[in-house]
Amino acid sequence: IYHKTQGNVYYIMQIVNQIRNNPSKAGGTNCMGYNSNIVNQASGVVDLIASRIDQLKSPKLRTALIIASYIQFTFDVETLRAALEALSEHSFDAFTPFHNKENNANPVDKAKLERLLDKAVLDGLLSHTIGSTNYNFHHDRVQQAAKSLVVGEDRTKLKHRLGLCLLNVFNSNDDDDAEQGKLVANMKNDAQVPRTLTRTQSIKNKSSLLFIAVDHLNSVNSKDHRFLLKLNIEVAERTMDLGALSSASKYGEIAFAHLDKIRDPWTNQ
Repeated sequence: IYHKTQGNVYYIMQIVNQIRNNPSKAGGTNCMGYNSNIVNQASGVVDLIASRIDQLKSPKLRTALIIASYIQFTFDVETLRAALEALSEHSFDAFTPFHNKENNANPVDKAKLERLLDKAVLDGLLSHTIGSTNYNFHHDRVQQAAKSLVVGEDRTKLKHRLGLCLLNVFNSNDDDDAEQGKLVANMKNDAQVPRTLTRTQSIKNKSSLLFIAVDHLNSVNSKDHRFLLKLNIEVAERTMDLGALSSASKYGEIAFAHLDKIRDPWTNQ
């Protein structure tokens, strides 16, 4: 155990819990009575935590944790609810627990979602302060483990869809960002913008969602260069206002890269 954890108390707790919860796993026990295969077969603590999340009895809780991990370390329940509701319109593997084949406009109940998240708190996967609408992952390795459960094409789809979802959450009920909202409306395929987020309730700390959304959209290949050009310029201006010059430079460079890919960019302007 020490070889795997280098003495990290949190990592030791994860391995001990896995040993306690899997007494019947195949393989012999050592002189101390625990199954050494559980320790030896794990390439790291992240794998152990990912295994715990993947084996949760509630598929909906598993999905909620995965989507939350792609939002941010500390997330708002309403943001997660809105994202799950929008993503439930699609049936690729990671989101099937919230997908309703008969009715694509499948609502996600906030109270039920909170009860799901509270189970994760009891399992030591999330932390929550009573009276707060925010939850956070108990450790950054828990967030990393949840992320790792979506791979390949599903991860690309998730980042693209979630980027659009969070962008809409950022724009919802925000009169000061009317111009930013026009960017979403200008997308070539309006159907790509999740319709269920238009009734999103008030969300705290919404400003960070814009940057998370743009980072997700920048991380996947897209042919909508004009949209991403405008979006990255907007974010670069916002980061300049915040004094984050290195970040502003990064978004500016991405904007110029999209500008280079647009044919005759100065026509019809």
